[in-house]
Amino acid sequence: LTCSRSRWASSLKVSWVWRAAASASSGTGARALRSALAASSPEQVQALHAKALALGGQDEGAPGPRGKGFYGAYFRDLDGNKLAAYCMV
Repeated sequence: LTCSRSRWASSLKVSWVWRAAASASSGTGARALRSALAASSPEQVQALHAKALALGGQDEGAPGPRGKGFYGAYFRDLDGNKLAAYCMV
């Protein structure tokens, strides 16, 4: 199952995709959630990543360039769901 949707929350565009994980190795359970938060700047990506870690999240990739024009960071929440914060630069 895959579904995508976007919604504006203040100045942060929240985009998310969720998938039923095919195996335990692709998430922490059969229904691990994967979400993406569209930020407006690299500084906002950095702030989101730092806040997630400060609240107990697990680092899955420090903020930085991820290819042509894409800047992102990755982390897992306390339930094991994987999230990305990103912006286009």
